Amino acid sequence: MAQMSLDDYHRAEQHFTQELTAYTQKQFFEGMARMAGEGDSTCEILEISDPQSLLVKGESKDVSDKDCQEMSRLQSIYPMSEIQRINALVDQQQLVSACQYAERKIGTLQRERPPTDIEALSDQLENVQSDVSKIKREMARLTENEIPSAIEESSVLQKTYVLKGDYDLKLARQDYFTSNQDQIINQLVQQRSRNEFLAMAYEVEARNHRDTHKLLVAVAMDLQRNSKELKDRMQMMSDPSITAARHQRGTISDRDTFMTRLHNIVEETDATTDRHHLFLTYSGLVEGVEKLKDHLESLHTSHASTSCSQDNRLALLEKNVKSFEAMVYTGSVRGGQPVLSPQALIDHQGQLENELQKLEQTILEIVTDLSRKEKILKTDSLQATERELFLYFFNDPERLDQVLQDLNTRLQAQLVS
Repeated sequence: MAQMSLDDYHRAEQHFTQELTAYTQKQFFEGMARMAGEGDSTCEILEISDPQSLLVKGESKDVSDKDCQEMSRLQSIYPMSEIQRINALVDQQQLVSACQYAERKIGTLQRERPPTDIEALSDQLENVQSDVSKIKREMARLTENEIPSAIEESSVLQKTYVLKGDYDLKLARQDYFTSNQDQIINQLVQQRSRNEFLAMAYEVEARNHRDTHKLLVAVAMDLQRNSKELKDRMQMMSDPSITAARHQRGTISDRDTFMTRLHNIVEETDATTDRHHLFLTYSGLVEGVEKLKDHLESLHTSHASTSCSQDNRLALLEKNVKSFEAMVYTGSVRGGQPVLSPQALIDHQGQLENELQKLEQTILEIVTDLSRKEKILKTDSLQATERELFLYFFNDPERLDQVLQDLNTRLQAQLVS
């Protein structure tokens, strides 16, 4: 993302901010004026397009005094306007009733012949005039007594109605502000989430860049250390004592301790070499190394021949062991165990073991049968009595006769009773 251009994103965000600002001004200032009403508004005390209204100045003393004056004006003109409204309704109802009565009379005259009796018509006229006079008296009583008192009582309700309309408008304005405010808040939250997501992405990328920078710094330090070690080795190799030009001499210098120790080691491994030399030569060192190499090859050869002879001996030993095992375990039927007894004795022993197993199984069956019979005898008294009678039958016939006589006596006694 660090290589990408975000000019289009920033322009889009700036355009979005401008549009949101314009929408906010339109909804929270112009929208409220449209909601409250402009031009010929009947609710003049709640007009908010005026700079001196509630929207701008709040509940100040001037606004409250203006509201009180308007409320007083409405209460003062309410009785007269209400009387005029009632009179208009009465006149309207009279006209409607007169029209309906005329329609009924016309329909009656069209269906029936008009009466010709003058006395009957006079009586009907007097009745009608009497009813009209009663209605007029009732209207005069209502107009003079009940209607003014009802209007006076309803003036209080009129005040409540006006206040209710005022608070309804305030609630509507509050709902209008709340709904628009929620929309704007959602848009602002979305814009903030976009910015925070972009910042988080930049932070993640910056963290990766920091990790990469740390790795590159470690690699640079490692390369510097390797370069320094290489320079040290090159400087050491540039020492004249170990350069290739020194090997052109035939003798080894006393200051070359490495070659001296190497020559001494080669001489110690070769017992036939004379150790008393006036000076050490490279040719002697090479000769000693070649002798050491020949000796090492001879050791390898002898070791290989010795290993081959040992392998042959081990193979022969394993072959002899297998032949002895075949001789000892021939005819074994017990899982590879050696045969230590005659075959006839082993067969008889196997038969005895089988008989012993069968005998053990029979004994277990007998014991189980006895246990079952004992349980039956303990739980069933008739079975126990039957068992005693069988014992008496085989072992003590006299006792059996005595028991039978006793039973006969008891049976006769029960029959008699």
